[in-house]
Amino acid sequence: MRRFVTLPLPVRVAALGAVVAGLALTQGCAGTAAADTIGAPPAAAAPDAAPDTAAPDTAAPDTAAPDTAAQGKPAAKAANPAAKPAAKPAAKPRKTKASADKAILAGLRQINLNLVQDPDGTLSVDRTGRVNLADDFGSRALFVLVPNGKTHLIKTGKITKGGEALCVSLKRNGTKPLTLVTKTCDAGDRWQQWTIEAQKGRSGPVKYALSSCSAYIQWFRYGTSGVIAQELGDDTLNTTFIFTDRGAAKLPTLG
Repeated sequence: MRRFVTLPLPVRVAALGAVVAGLALTQGCAGTAAADTIGAPPAAAAPDAAPDTAAPDTAAPDTAAPDTAAQGKPAAKAANPAAKPAAKPAAKPRKTKASADKAILAGLRQINLNLVQDPDGTLSVDRTGRVNLADDFGSRALFVLVPNGKTHLIKTGKITKGGEALCVSLKRNGTKPLTLVTKTCDAGDRWQQWTIEAQKGRSGPVKYALSSCSAYIQWFRYGTSGVIAQELGDDTLNTTFIFTDRGAAKLPTLG
């Protein structure tokens, strides 16, 4: 019986040893972390090496001053930074495009409102006065974007009534979608006030969305309603336009 009783003692000692070993492993991980943290100051000694590296850099300008042929490589390094500013002029074409759009948005140019989703289509005024998609890029498809406070009036570039240009306006159609028509211009009519929003793009001409009273001009390739206007809601904008410059605006002057 005594032999059987004395057996648990080594087991207990072994268990105690396992616990102590576990603590030692835990302390060992903590010790490793401490060693890493402690090792950081020696890493800080790297700055001591940095001055040594900086010394050759300081010497490089000194050797650049004599313009010795032996220091041709440092001179080549100096040429590389000079090449970086040379890339900046590449932004000029974008500035030119932006300035051209500024003239259009200032009402100084007449344009075609070309549909991005159908390169062969542009907004045009049909014989009934409705603004719809057509492949006629002539006088009935010319418009001028005239500033009107924070919005624009979209005036006809060539079509006139009583000697005055007409304006693109929204039109209610009962339960059917809103459509676009031309009417006598009224700067205070909210249905004639258009918000022009440039869309983000990495390349190519700037694309614009056109809306009035939160209703965006939309065109659906397989739809039967033609060009309409609708609030987006949960839908996505699928119709944008490119402004194609067609020369100086020549709107009739009043008085």
